Amino acid sequence: MKQAVTTDIVAGAAQTITGEAPSAVVELLPRGTLRSFRVDAKTPLTIRVDEDPAGRRVDVEARAFVALLTATDPPVVPTLRTRHVLFGKDGIERRFLAYDWVDGKTLEAPLPKSHAKDVGVLFSRLHGARVLDLWGRLPEGPMSLMDTYRKTVEELRSWVALREQDGLGHDLLTLSLSDMQRSLRQAIVAQDNAFRTARRRVLCHGAAEPAYIVARTDRSPLTLPLCLVGLDRAVLGDAAFDLARFTVAADMDDDAEDDLLHAYVDGLAAIDRADPRFVTRYFACRTLELLARPIARLERIARIKRGTEAVLDDPITVLESESEAAASDIARAMTALRDLSGRARATTTAEVKAMGRIVALEDMVLAGRTFRLALTGEPYTGKTEVGALVARRLGHRFFGTGAVSRALAIVERRERQQRGQRELPANATGAAGASGAVSSAAGGGAGGSKELSPRALVKALFERGFTTEPLTEPPFYRVSLDGEDITERLREPDADLTVRAGTLLDDESVRQALKDELERRYVGEGLVVEGLYAESLLGSRVKAFHLTGDVGVRRARLMAHRADSLSEPDVAALLARLDAEAPGVPREAISVDVGSRPAAAAALAVLVHLLPASRRPAPDLSNRAPL
Repeated sequence: MKQAVTTDIVAGAAQTITGEAPSAVVELLPRGTLRSFRVDAKTPLTIRVDEDPAGRRVDVEARAFVALLTATDPPVVPTLRTRHVLFGKDGIERRFLAYDWVDGKTLEAPLPKSHAKDVGVLFSRLHGARVLDLWGRLPEGPMSLMDTYRKTVEELRSWVALREQDGLGHDLLTLSLSDMQRSLRQAIVAQDNAFRTARRRVLCHGAAEPAYIVARTDRSPLTLPLCLVGLDRAVLGDAAFDLARFTVAADMDDDAEDDLLHAYVDGLAAIDRADPRFVTRYFACRTLELLARPIARLERIARIKRGTEAVLDDPITVLESESEAAASDIARAMTALRDLSGRARATTTAEVKAMGRIVALEDMVLAGRTFRLALTGEPYTGKTEVGALVARRLGHRFFGTGAVSRALAIVERRERQQRGQRELPANATGAAGASGAVSSAAGGGAGGSKELSPRALVKALFERGFTTEPLTEPPFYRVSLDGEDITERLREPDADLTVRAGTLLDDESVRQALKDELERRYVGEGLVVEGLYAESLLGSRVKAFHLTGDVGVRRARLMAHRADSLSEPDVAALLARLDAEAPGVPREAISVDVGSRPAAAAALAVLVHLLPASRRPAPDLSNRAPL
């Protein structure tokens, strides 16, 4: 998502609010799609702009501000000046709000003990506020520990599914997280009863972290020493989740945590909002939050990678930063929960990074670059699936030589039928000499029409609208010709068509014509060609890859591919014969051992080889055989 709101636009909005031109506008650190600006004027302002035109986070924050200004005394939030819309430089409306600038400094983790009591008082005022007018106007957070646990499990599954799509299989990282998730379940079930008793929903910050609390520089009896900002994720839920999220994010020691809890409980009692079951719920939430925090970060990484969550910065930079933070959070969770998961010692961040990769960024790094890739390999290594996956992830065109040659044979049949010629023998060889004809067999048709030359045949193929589209499901491509889907036609057991297609592909003049046509039609575009003669069909700058695989897996694929039932010895003999007849490894081709891994892993290995050396990932457990 591009930034469309400039400092000049913010300055104009501030002038409309205060009636005077600001002396300076300084942008603060953006979070998500929300950008924050400090406006220096006679009355300094903070202006928050949501770059997402469809976003409603500014509305949520404004509702929380308005409610808390009247429900807490002294107020725990700054004074809201306005909520309105402004136009970005692209002419699209964005929501923004403005509130009085809070002169001070945000808290940092680890939170010192000196601020613990003030934080406890601040959250007691927030959670003790009576905000009945927000019922139905704000989203509701979970009220059950088991609900939160289930949400964490779903987020873990979402991230694991993304890794599998990217070609990262199960490794020590996913297994360790799954072990912690399962070991926590018994504790969650035991503690969930404490959340089933009647209790009230309160206004929660929703993203309580030290960075959203400002320590005021100037203190007075009319204000609290701390002030809350960043309530764009405010929810109505259980206070225990909110406070647990803060204490884990603040990385507090035991003494500071005790001071915070005492101040919080006493603060609720002072305003007649005591919650006698809070402490039990808090420690249950805190235990779950140790795991839920890194997994929520992993799920956000998955959303950003899929493009379902917009970010203002370069997505690759954001994902790398989030991955570093996730590895640190996972290490802390493994250490804090080691008694539940059976670990004997603390885990370091370096160990977590060695367990496996958080996410694969290869396709994002290579986005916008074009390649000419040729994929060959041993029979039944899954070349078509791997080629289709590589083409989809790079946004390139995909051609399988088997499909191209069969489509050529079909076009030849149709052209001859239109010319009134009889069909060529399936094994008719290419003609030599100046004629360059595909076949030297007699035309036999009325009028003795000339045979199609290789270039005319190839030209007719593309003029008939020949296209191939890579798919994720078998047969991993869709072929169109003459405005119809001929994928199934190409796969029918037509012996004459198969033999004729092979004869055409073996003809060097046909291959040269295909190469020239691909070069002419797709100049500047990326191409992935898979199968026999793939390297010779591409022009200059070709990168060749040769796939090898586990013989047992290849036999199983061959047996599944054959419609007739063959015995295992027959399959082994057939595969051995196919291997003997297969051409050798192309010169300068990069060998990729698929082994018994899925095609997504092989596609990722190809992408890794396309990266600059400085961007290739460090060795970890992701590229090893499945555990």
